[in-house]
Amino acid sequence: MRKSHAHSLTSPIGNIKLSEIKMTSASSLVRRSNLRTLIPAIVTAIAIQGASCQAPAITLGSNTPTPSTAVRPRIGLALEGGGALGIAHVGVLLWLEEHRIPVDEVAGTSMGALIGSLYASGRSAAEIEHLSTDTNFDTLFTLQPSLSELSFRRRMEKTELPQAITIGLRHGTPSLGSALIADDQLNAFLSREMDGYNSENLDFDKLPIPFRCVATNLTTLRPAVFRTGSLPFAVRASISIPGVFPPVRHGDDILVDGAILDNLPIDVLRDEQHAEVVISVYLGDSPFPEQDASSAVGIFERALSAGTSRNVELNRPHADIEIAPQVQAYSVVDYRKAKALIHAGYAATESQRAKLLPLALSEADWAEYQAAARSRKRTPPSLIRTTAVSGPDAATSKQVQVLANTLNNHPFSAPRAEGVVATLRGDGALSAYYETFSSASTQAGTAVSSTVPDDGVKIFWHPRAEGPPYLLLGTEVVASTSNVTSTIFDIRFVDQNFGGYGSELLADVRLGYRTQANAEFYHPLGGTRFFIQPDVQLRREPVYLWQDQRRISERFLQHAGGGFDAGFAFSRNLQTAIEYRASTIRWTLVDGADSSPTPQLSGREESLAAHVIFSTRTAAIASPHGTSVDLQVGHLFDTSASKDAPFVELKARQSFTFANVNLISISTEVDSYFRNQVADPLRFTLGGPLRLYASSIDEYRGTDVELVRAIYSRRVASLPTGIGQGIYVTGGYEQGNIWSPEHPAIFVQDGFGGLLFSTPLGAITLGGAVGDDDHRKLFFTFGKLF
Repeated sequence: MRKSHAHSLTSPIGNIKLSEIKMTSASSLVRRSNLRTLIPAIVTAIAIQGASCQAPAITLGSNTPTPSTAVRPRIGLALEGGGALGIAHVGVLLWLEEHRIPVDEVAGTSMGALIGSLYASGRSAAEIEHLSTDTNFDTLFTLQPSLSELSFRRRMEKTELPQAITIGLRHGTPSLGSALIADDQLNAFLSREMDGYNSENLDFDKLPIPFRCVATNLTTLRPAVFRTGSLPFAVRASISIPGVFPPVRHGDDILVDGAILDNLPIDVLRDEQHAEVVISVYLGDSPFPEQDASSAVGIFERALSAGTSRNVELNRPHADIEIAPQVQAYSVVDYRKAKALIHAGYAATESQRAKLLPLALSEADWAEYQAAARSRKRTPPSLIRTTAVSGPDAATSKQVQVLANTLNNHPFSAPRAEGVVATLRGDGALSAYYETFSSASTQAGTAVSSTVPDDGVKIFWHPRAEGPPYLLLGTEVVASTSNVTSTIFDIRFVDQNFGGYGSELLADVRLGYRTQANAEFYHPLGGTRFFIQPDVQLRREPVYLWQDQRRISERFLQHAGGGFDAGFAFSRNLQTAIEYRASTIRWTLVDGADSSPTPQLSGREESLAAHVIFSTRTAAIASPHGTSVDLQVGHLFDTSASKDAPFVELKARQSFTFANVNLISISTEVDSYFRNQVADPLRFTLGGPLRLYASSIDEYRGTDVELVRAIYSRRVASLPTGIGQGIYVTGGYEQGNIWSPEHPAIFVQDGFGGLLFSTPLGAITLGGAVGDDDHRKLFFTFGKLF
């Protein structure tokens, strides 16, 4: 039998041992057949001895009691995978606990591994029930991560291009990635709920209940059984549905969902854990709807299910007692129906009470059994005294170590450790996770007691399979009645770690209504949070001037130049910079006639500004909560046809949700040259979607503008694809003020309403607006929420 590279203790991704499972031999089947013949006799003997029979406790190590099985068979529980259907396992556990049926071994696959691991690590059935019914699984299984999980630069990128499709180019071949669902929240959930068991020193046989879970090794094409190492990592590998969740890398091995080869691991309980009585929980096969026969996805899913069903059918006969919850009316994504699924599991177990009750313990034996399990429970790490990093590149590992060192000499906190890992993942270049370890075990080279808390954290990282570099492709469309239709195609190239860890090359091309090309190079200084960022830019676009809602002229505007930023990245939420910009300007009349204060211009512009960006928004489109502030304060100088003038540009937004489905957003914009005379092409504008809906795009121009907006949105349908995604009925009010040296202040207001579709491909809005002075518009937008 060939050994996996992941057996090595020097593996860059942990030290969890994997084993390749042999198919059941003929002699093994004979042995099991004989055992099943003996079980009724054993059970009868237990029943005759009754409650007075107590076996002496067996000690393990110093004085750790273990459940006595000297006069009873060891009972194993096999839990099948099945997505949300696996929540029925919780009902099975509730019934077994209520009737004092001991479980001495647990083996599970996929969702069975998740429920089984929680039980094996010392959670009661009632605690798991509470977790299953209270967890919002929609936030765990999303197509896109929350903005709060992204680095500052990726957060800004997602805000600018929420509609973009990301294509990885790492191997020279375009790749859309290996999974539909982002796993950031899932990884955090597993680490948080099993914080005492996320240890590289862990022996699964020393858990409160000995445990095994199964994944599929795509490298060796064999099942992989986890028996040591990090429990969250093992479960994460077992539930990695191919194409849905990203696969898990373990040394040189690539691991996915164990359901492919062993979805009901009775064989693991028999051959490896030596269970003498096996109780299996079988979730059944889902029906094949007629409509799926005409769908490529439906056919692929059914073909995958065929292999899973076959391996389950081979294992089912080797269970002594089978519990089969009636879950045919539910789907694998019905996580919101947890209570009904738990009830189905409880009812199915009740139907097998005649076979199960002879296995029940007396109250005294049950108390001994529970005490033994409690004595094996691990406590989370207390004070972190040391950190380590494991990855394929020494230079990158050195930078990661700087981040890991922030955990040293602090009390262990799973959210804090996950925050460090999220920082690494959030920039899109690395995959990462963490495990805890015992420094005493590392120094001695041997395992320590399973109940001694770890005092170290190790960060494991690996380059993402699909990129960088990445190519982002998106489209923006803005259309309204009696107006200009704007269509722009966005192409962005991003190469994180270009020029070293943390550095980034970014190039943008925009085609259509606006033509734009720019490039920038972001480079942190000496591994610190200080950075520099030079950039160059060319922008060409038509500008339409309006009078009484009529377009009276078309002008051409071109900026060509560049700049240099120097700043400090405080966190993924906050960045500050000093920004210098210099460019040439061309401003010419193409068609019509107007009274622009700058009839023609071919000159230059220079400015210096302090720029602060702060954001706690969790979604780029319909963020359920959060604050965003974008503030620039600077000075315009040596600019053609303009006075030297101070300027301020402020955009601020606050969002909050009440009663779960009602979203309120209040925002403001203030842009000002403090009433100084500046050239027309440099002035601020208002008009268009979310900037006075009932007005034409950029209908108003001035040196000083102010806009206030309040929006109410009610979510009428949710999409399980990302935070805040779904369908909203929305309405709002806007009011703006525009001032220029040539004209008195203009006050404009309007009300709008319509539908907002927040999707993985961006925002779609459709509606109408009515304003003062007979302003009316029907509008449609696609791309971002303008």
